[in-house]
Amino acid sequence: MDKNQINHIGIIMDGNRRYVKKHFKELFNGYSKGAKKAEDFVQWCSEENIKEISLYTFSIENAYNRSEIEKKVLEKLFHKTFSNMLSNIKLDEDDVKIRFIGKRSLFEKKLMDIIEKIENKTKNHKKITVNIAFYYSGRCEIIDAFKKMMEDVEKGKLNKEDISEDTIKKYSYLDQSSYPEIILRTGYSNRLSNFLLWHAAYSELYFIDKLWPQIEKQDLIDVINKYKTTKKNFGK
Repeated sequence: MDKNQINHIGIIMDGNRRYVKKHFKELFNGYSKGAKKAEDFVQWCSEENIKEISLYTFSIENAYNRSEIEKKVLEKLFHKTFSNMLSNIKLDEDDVKIRFIGKRSLFEKKLMDIIEKIENKTKNHKKITVNIAFYYSGRCEIIDAFKKMMEDVEKGKLNKEDISEDTIKKYSYLDQSSYPEIILRTGYSNRLSNFLLWHAAYSELYFIDKLWPQIEKQDLIDVINKYKTTKKNFGK
């Protein structure tokens, strides 16, 4: 295994709301800028031959802690962004596979229909996989994994003595993914905020002192170069 190989990056896109409130009178236009930056980030990762990225888009906590006005603005933004994805030919041209990870029972019905169509449309694309963490919680992911394992134990499909780290990963939202080598966060905070808790055990953590809409490709390049010069022991 090449310790310097980067296959998977997780991104905590923090600071969008602060940027919007400072620079925009119209919340929708401000949040749209953050969504556009996410598109740019996917393109930058593809250009750097990163095979997979996971974008922390909307947490379960966001759903309960935002004001009603913000929730309505974000709902409108999600509808527009995901609808545009569905008709975006660049996903085909750039060979981008889209997966949504999160608590699907919380997805609004109209959004769920769009999301399923996006996943079906891009399921055979291979150049880069984009996991959109939507109504996501790292703790909830682990709880859901254990519930599914318990169900299979009760059905006789799984022996509890055989449960291992690999088993838990198999029952997680990212069962087909490699563990992220890098977790990158903007927004001036140095924490994981309930993101990829199981998967990030050996990830290198990088914190960029910019709000999400301010990030540029050079910031990604700097993180990649720093990762490649960082000693990795993997517990040894």
